[in-house]
Order: sequence, then C-alpha cells, then structure tokens
Amino acid sequence: MVAVGRGEDIAADARKIGAYRYIDANKENAADVLNGMGGAKAIRATSGNSAAIAAPMHALAPGGV
Repeated sequence: MVAVGRGEDIAADARKIGAYRYIDANKENAADVLNGMGGAKAIRATSGNSAAIAAPMHALAPGGV
C-alpha cells in the first residue's frame, strides 16, 4: 500500500497502517510518483479536500477503481 498525504507529520501514521511508501503531496507530485510505480490499481480517498483527491486520480491504471 502507498499512502498519499500532505505533510511529513502523518508519514509515521501511514506506515503504522501498512504503507510501505508515503508520498508527501506538498513535496512530490503524487500522480507522477504513482505512475512511475506502474499506476494505482485502486485509490481510496479519506480526505474532504477535492483537490487532494483529484490529483492522484491521474495515476489510476487501466481497469483500476
């Protein structure tokens, strides 16, 4: 699992729930990183910020949900 968030303060929490990679969207383009990893097979959004949710959608692989 890869987690995307805004800020290093939540990186440790992301790793505690199983993320092997944390992408800080304040420092990296989440879609570019995910596409570089082959794209996302699934994206689960837990934010109410529509811009934060829309950005990684450009990395959804064909057939992804």
